[in-house]
Amino acid sequence: MTFCTKSVLRQGLVSKSAYPAGRGNTLVVPIACVKNRGTLANMGANPGRLALPILLALASCVFLTGIQWGLPSRSADAFLFGGAEPWPGQKIVALAGGWEEHAHLAADVAMNPLTRRDTVLVLNDTDAKRAEIVRRYRLFSYQPDEMITLRALAGMKPRQGQLDPKLYQYGGLWVYPVGALLQAASKLGFVQLRPDVAWYLDHPQEFGRFYIVARFYTAIWGLAGVVAIYRIVARIVGGWIFPSLAALCFMLMPVVVNAAHEAKPHLPGAVLMLLAVLAAARYVETGTRKAWLMAGALCGAAVGMVLTSLPVMLILPGMVLLRPTPWRERMRIVLLTGFLATGVYLATNPYVGINLLWHRDILRSNFGNNLANGSAIYHRGAEGSALADGCWMIAAGMSPVLAIVGAAGALALGMRAVRLRDRTDGDAIRRRATGLLLALPAAAGAVQFFAFAAGKQAEYARFALLPDIFLAVEAVVGVATFVTGSFSVSITFGREGRGERKGSRVQGFKGSRVGAHERLTPSTFEPSKAPYPARMSTPKSNPLPRVRDPIRAPVPDPQEPSGIFHRTHTSRASVGVLALLILTSAFPGLLYLRGFIRDSRPETSRIAAARLLQIQNEHGARTLALWAEPAPYCMPPVDLFGWEVLLVPAGTTPASAADVCVRTADAPGGRTWRGLFASTPVSWADKTFGVQDKAGEAAP
Repeated sequence: MTFCTKSVLRQGLVSKSAYPAGRGNTLVVPIACVKNRGTLANMGANPGRLALPILLALASCVFLTGIQWGLPSRSADAFLFGGAEPWPGQKIVALAGGWEEHAHLAADVAMNPLTRRDTVLVLNDTDAKRAEIVRRYRLFSYQPDEMITLRALAGMKPRQGQLDPKLYQYGGLWVYPVGALLQAASKLGFVQLRPDVAWYLDHPQEFGRFYIVARFYTAIWGLAGVVAIYRIVARIVGGWIFPSLAALCFMLMPVVVNAAHEAKPHLPGAVLMLLAVLAAARYVETGTRKAWLMAGALCGAAVGMVLTSLPVMLILPGMVLLRPTPWRERMRIVLLTGFLATGVYLATNPYVGINLLWHRDILRSNFGNNLANGSAIYHRGAEGSALADGCWMIAAGMSPVLAIVGAAGALALGMRAVRLRDRTDGDAIRRRATGLLLALPAAAGAVQFFAFAAGKQAEYARFALLPDIFLAVEAVVGVATFVTGSFSVSITFGREGRGERKGSRVQGFKGSRVGAHERLTPSTFEPSKAPYPARMSTPKSNPLPRVRDPIRAPVPDPQEPSGIFHRTHTSRASVGVLALLILTSAFPGLLYLRGFIRDSRPETSRIAAARLLQIQNEHGARTLALWAEPAPYCMPPVDLFGWEVLLVPAGTTPASAADVCVRTADAPGGRTWRGLFASTPVSWADKTFGVQDKAGEAAP
């Protein structure tokens, strides 16, 4: 409900004498002049107070629906053993071993890595090799990296003082809380913690509950991300409508929906970076010690969650440069916050420092394996496609329309910031600081993303999570800034009195404060885009003070000595444009949610592909070519005794490889812009498989 000065006076809620000249659109009303306090109290109620709880409830539904997708089970045995008796867990362990740890190998390094990848390798010519494949289908989920966390936890022995996860690209702020949640879930009877791998091989559904617990931890951080986005946009444009729309856009973006359903630390790391932006922006505005201490701690926590959050460290020098202080003070704060961030990282990842001094071979094993995997596809011949592949994956993570509007909004807002760089009022400082501090790590993350984007599968889009979030925020802020309409009125109640203006109190009204929306302030008012007089300032002798955070401004009873009733009228055009943008992102986001729901059922896309391969085998096909080691995420379950499974080198043509070739596809029909609205290329749920024989493609 929106009201203005004329409507208040027309309804006879206050005396006409209460409206002083020269007050702009702010009505200062003495309590004695209020005629109908009950009606005016209802008009002043804040509808935005329920926005965040509603958003969190909606986000919980989105992030937790389908959380049980792609879990290991015994359903693959019917295909893997071709109708024969499935092997028990003890036999699988005897043939292939369990999850034995190696003193000098990281948790994500294979115990028996394949060699000679430049030649065709037979993967199932012995029972030991078949047992390794069966073990993956009994313990791995449909997401290829989720099992790394559980491998790290399996190698830890708390009772013996062995707490080294041997996994450092996923930080201790990820691994240790997941372990604590598993312990708590064990106490509640949701999971069973046993040291016997063979038991889990016989009961893979029990092992699958571990993935649910880890995904729940990710979903919790997703909810924190909703709050962070709401607060960031509220600091920039104020009110509650645009922050709510931004939070809704965040929770429905495909890359966020996908990340919230995976047991991986990339979404928690991005959320911690957003929280660090809020703390740093608070320092720029207030200059308090608490703010810069919080910023330093959050930056260290973000890197302690996942190493790819390292660009967040740019926030620390950025925030001191944005606040006008002596250079000596700036250097002191940068050094202290840097030491604090490093301390937080080492506190959450203590074995990085320990192994750096005494066991460097473990660090080389972990980081060397990640560097090799990260740069395997990046070579000179692929550099030309890095920009095109990166742009396509960013569009896949947030929808092409939202990405384009976000990029245009970032450019327009950057030009606006340059044009208004001389403004030093509180609203301008808050807006400038929040936007620039969010742009710094997002830009660095984008450079990092594009550097390795050439030729990567679409799931690599998770590394553009923060740039995607930044573009979504810029889209919302850009529409809120440039698609304008009429603005709101703040009504202040107070008792008449005398005295000088002190602090944020208005002269002549004891205990009164003026609530002002950011778009109402004289410094941000754009006369060329509003149907009101160009001059909207107040007398210099009695300037209107600013409320630090309008969305948290109290709404007391008008019968009290003072009170604030603040309403923001948002342009219908801007809300309409944002609603369309959210729909363009929500539609593919809901497709991802549908994929998780589908893979929560017994009949999945992998089972459908397995039935097709079974038919091919019955019709005489005997050799099956793959480009990755067989696992539930990249190969449908097939008869390991009826097929000869071949691992072929990269670049091998399907027709010359084998009778049938199987590989995952980002989308049916390849990477097309139209396919982004009909498929889920970033997700491993409801994955598309290309099944091709020598005569041509058999089925998608």
